[in-house]
Amino acid sequence: MKQWELTPSTSRATDKFYRKLNSKAKSLRKKQLEHLNNKDYTKGYNRYTNTMKIVAPEAICIYKKKYCDETLTYISDIRSAFTDGKNIHLTFPVTNYVSAAAMLLLLSTVDQLNRTVKVKITATRAEDDKTECIFNQTGFTKILGKNAINTNTYKDVDYWQQTTAKDARPENAAEIFEVLQDNILINEKLLFRGFIESISNSVEHGYKHLNSSHLSRHSRWWAFGGINNGVLTLLTCDLGAGIPLTLPRVIDEKWLARTLKFCGFETNQDAELIQAATVLRETATKEEHRGKGLNDMKKIVEQTPGSTLIIHSNRGSYLYHVNKNGETVSKLKGYKSSINGTIIEWQMPLGVK
Repeated sequence: MKQWELTPSTSRATDKFYRKLNSKAKSLRKKQLEHLNNKDYTKGYNRYTNTMKIVAPEAICIYKKKYCDETLTYISDIRSAFTDGKNIHLTFPVTNYVSAAAMLLLLSTVDQLNRTVKVKITATRAEDDKTECIFNQTGFTKILGKNAINTNTYKDVDYWQQTTAKDARPENAAEIFEVLQDNILINEKLLFRGFIESISNSVEHGYKHLNSSHLSRHSRWWAFGGINNGVLTLLTCDLGAGIPLTLPRVIDEKWLARTLKFCGFETNQDAELIQAATVLRETATKEEHRGKGLNDMKKIVEQTPGSTLIIHSNRGSYLYHVNKNGETVSKLKGYKSSINGTIIEWQMPLGVK
């Protein structure tokens, strides 16, 4: 008799009861075996090595709602495991789509955590060839402590460049522009100035209002530059307090209320605060230059028809697009989970002077 089978009784009612109980026991055991043999379950903790295995979703993306919640939950799980003092092992058995902003957020989060001595972060290579190619090209493979392996060549991946630094010196950003300049026909000087503004805000303000227990106490910014389907995408990221938290602390309360009213907002959700920050002027702030940068970043888009500015910060995002006819479109979006920082992204068509 198998160990999970129960001894039957002579009573018919009791026999029926035991048959049902045995059937449930078999079903439970089958599910347990399937769970143990399933490599795609989201998380699994090994108490002997104090390691939390966290499996990436099929799509790492925050642009589309159907992927966004899952992606932010995944990154939140990584942060939670770190906070709990667990070692982390990342796997990518089903990941076959990775978008720019989500890749930068994942890379920034892992890099920031990896710079501590608190836990160890390891990983298994991605099963999908293009996903592994993206990891190699963006430097994520190196951050995970692995050597890049040979993959197929992908035109929409080859131009991706990544850099990171702790200060806003222009030479730290020059590396990306030097690599991309042969492919950029837009106003490079204007774009470079906006790029420097974004990383300056990260260093000077992004980490200023964090409490001592925050995971990202040390200021650092990360950046991507890449070309896909004739569109230049440039992104910067910091893991600071975020615009929705810093804005009310650096702007006069009356100015903020007027700005929100001017934008037609009755509430102050994160996405609405982000848009409000882009229309503020330097004179409205309590701190020198605060508010000027985001407003200037919109001007880059306005002077380059067909371009888009997207600002993701904490639980919201603001999209500002100028079409080829000069007409503007603004969109706000809220997130269920926070990205715990700010990502500023420009998308600009190549060939526009």
